[in-house]
Amino acid sequence: MTDKKIIKQLVEEWLEGKDYFLVDIEISQDNKIVVESPQRDEAGNIIKDKKGKPVADADLRDTENVPLGEDIDAYFKREVLPYNPDA
Repeated sequence: MTDKKIIKQLVEEWLEGKDYFLVDIEISQDNKIVVESPQRDEAGNIIKDKKGKPVADADLRDTENVPLGEDIDAYFKREVLPYNPDA
């Protein structure tokens, strides 16, 4: 059982028989991530800096709100990469 489930169970037992309601705070909390896309030249090639890293295109910058309890890498692979493979 996860720590969250244990805590929830303990609180529910403590509040048993009382008027209450529990709110899962993770529902309303997110991790905000910035998604960068590379600049491209006229031929469609990715522009790179002196170190060989892609240069971000500020006009294509986007953000994603990842639910707090979700793995950011898994979310990125599922929700971002299919639509923006160069992100």
